This record gives sequence, structure tokens and C-alpha cells, in this order.
Amino acid sequence: MKKRLASIEDFNNLYKLWQEASLQLYPEEDELKRYKDMLTLNPDLCLLLLNEEGVIVGSIFGAFDGRTASVHRLAVLPELQKKGLGKKLIEYLEEALRIRGIKKLSAQVHISNTQVLPFYQKLGFQEMTYVRTFYKDL
Repeated sequence: MKKRLASIEDFNNLYKLWQEASLQLYPEEDELKRYKDMLTLNPDLCLLLLNEEGVIVGSIFGAFDGRTASVHRLAVLPELQKKGLGKKLIEYLEEALRIRGIKKLSAQVHISNTQVLPFYQKLGFQEMTYVRTFYKDL
């Protein structure tokens, strides 16, 4: 497996990967806009994992708000899950964050995605039970 930074040309393949990995997605046009924004704001934190044939098999995007980085679009092809690739993607992101001097990383997990909780716990993430997340569509 090989890692590289994401580019705008990767979007169609990534959108398919995210669908296959059952991520909660916005409509494709909205995802494309968000993808372009991520590449503009955090180009060094948008990482891909490729197999030997150069096919994208995993993704992870980091976002940084000036205080804490967060995990976005962590996905691995279903047939390759539970083989350490998600852990490798987290490690790649952590390495990129350390280079930038960022010391905190958070991950939001959709309430229905309970099967991923042990993954994050095994990697040292701790559940924040003292805050609630609110959002508003604009």
C-alpha cells in the first residue's frame, strides 16, 4: 500500500469509495463543494491509501480550526476493512498533524455507526461525554 495526497481529480473515485464504505453522504454536488474546500483549506491533511495497482482503497481528511484537528471521511473499502488500513490512515494523519505542530485530534462518529467505536477506542480516542454537538443548516 502507498499513501499520497488527494487531488481534485480523485473526487469521483472517492465518492464511490465513500458510498461503498457506507459513509453518511450529502448529495454529490454538495460533497464535491466540500471536497474542494477541504483541498483548499487543508491540502496536506487530505490523504489517500492506494493499492499496488494505484486504485484508491482508503481515505482520511483532517481539518484544523486553529485549536483541534478533526477526522473526516475516514473510509476503507469494505473487503479490506479489519486489516489495519484504517489504523494506518489515522497514523498518517497524526504524522501530518505533528509536522504542523497540532496536538489534538477529535473524531465525530454518527450515532448509528456503533461498530466503529472499538476501532477508535483501541487507537486511544476517548469519548467526550461532557459536551453535546449542535449544528444548524445555513
